[in-house]
Amino acid sequence: MYSAQIYVYPASLTPSGRLALEYCVFHLQSSSAPRDVRPSIHRCLIYLGDLSRYMAQAAPKTAAAAVPQQQQHHPAARPDWIKAAHYYRLAARVLPRSGNPHNQLAVMAVMTNDELRAVYHYARSLCVGIPFQTAKENLMLLFEQNRQRCVSISSY
Repeated sequence: MYSAQIYVYPASLTPSGRLALEYCVFHLQSSSAPRDVRPSIHRCLIYLGDLSRYMAQAAPKTAAAAVPQQQQHHPAARPDWIKAAHYYRLAARVLPRSGNPHNQLAVMAVMTNDELRAVYHYARSLCVGIPFQTAKENLMLLFEQNRQRCVSISSY
């Protein structure tokens, strides 16, 4: 028999006096919450990260210009991408066996030309219990682009 339980965490337990998402994720990891809630929360966090990333991509380029030049290669270089990366990392904490959050972090790394970070996240998204299959194709494409750059450099 299935019994629906709602887990409510008192706001007074959080340092700021309000219910923080990180606080809920932390307690979700260590609580006796039913396992079937975790995929739903994981999916919501992925969607929140996607929405934050899409908003950053649609934002004017002046937002990216506000970030110092030496930090622009970082996946969270755009102000709104910090929020997206945060949601993806929370999703990875809620359901560590899912490769989806790492694939999304790799996509952000590719968009900022940080290929080494992209390789790491693509590989990590494949080496988990529920691998993200598109990551394999993206990783192979990244390696092929790198191979072509090496060939063009060696032809000089």
